[in-house]
Amino acid sequence: MRVLVIGGTGFVGYEVVKHLLDMGHDVTLFHRGNTNVEFPSCVRHIFGDRKKILDYQCEFRRIQPDVVLDTIPYTQNDASSLLDAFAGVTRRIVALSSGDVYRSYGYLIGIEGSQPAPMPLAEDSPVRTKLFPYRRESTPKDDWCYDYDKLLVEETLLTAAGFQTTILRLPAVYGPRDEQYRFYEFLKRMDDNRSAIILSQTRAAFRWTHSYVGDVGHAVALAVSEERSVNRAYNVGAPQTPSIYEWVTIIAQEVGWNGQIVLLTNEELPPQLKWNGATGQHLVVDSSLIRSELGFSEITSFSKGLSATIEWLRKAPQPTTVKYDYELEDHLLATYKCGGTAT
Repeated sequence: MRVLVIGGTGFVGYEVVKHLLDMGHDVTLFHRGNTNVEFPSCVRHIFGDRKKILDYQCEFRRIQPDVVLDTIPYTQNDASSLLDAFAGVTRRIVALSSGDVYRSYGYLIGIEGSQPAPMPLAEDSPVRTKLFPYRRESTPKDDWCYDYDKLLVEETLLTAAGFQTTILRLPAVYGPRDEQYRFYEFLKRMDDNRSAIILSQTRAAFRWTHSYVGDVGHAVALAVSEERSVNRAYNVGAPQTPSIYEWVTIIAQEVGWNGQIVLLTNEELPPQLKWNGATGQHLVVDSSLIRSELGFSEITSFSKGLSATIEWLRKAPQPTTVKYDYELEDHLLATYKCGGTAT
């Protein structure tokens, strides 16, 4: 098929494009051109600004895409402009969404709900009633998160007349080129030969579905390829969901770290180590629908994905947003040597 990808050069998008090419599709990317990744010569490029996507409708029409994959729809305006740009150009749209559309996520971050939602989350689980989950009173209007809401993106695309839409709700994604550096905070302490890693008790118990980026890329490419996916929303996620405590243990075994995991209450921790999520709320998704309907299954073994992630994290530049105060951590370990739970 002729596939036009909006974005496609980022962490997840790049993996999706690789899988689309492996499946034999003809791929064109629409992006700004600010990327360090390389693509095969068969991939065509249209350079432009997503905010001015309507200006490129003639170029899109010349390509005559069978399906458009939008990897970066963040706002309702993104969804609306996408529909306008491809009206009369294509009928099929696939868009990447997030598990943050569920009401349980709203409860987790403290914007709605009175009690934790049951797990796992199916595609028909209740969604948020509160919009703009990251907007606060102090958020400037030009901040990326001011109008961000995947829930509005989904509603706009799924109800659009004349289009057949597929939504993919992604989990926490890890792997090479991850801009969020998932697991880095644990790996760094292990590589720095710290004797212990301190966790909030509530964070240690938290379960959040993760997936390796190669498997997510495969799932998205499969949904693009399968017309059976139209007018559906699918959860994407690994079948097992370890707790944060279990993730630290798994990484420790992988790298041979023999230190302790010390669990303290939030009251015993400084602000930078506290857990801000609601106690008892998890984000575990049921991905059985995409497996049964589209035949999805992981193509990367868990150990291989974790090993590739660790290798990349060790070579990547240290993230400037993460700070480590080992002196403070040593003070905490000394103070709560008997009061904390060391495992």
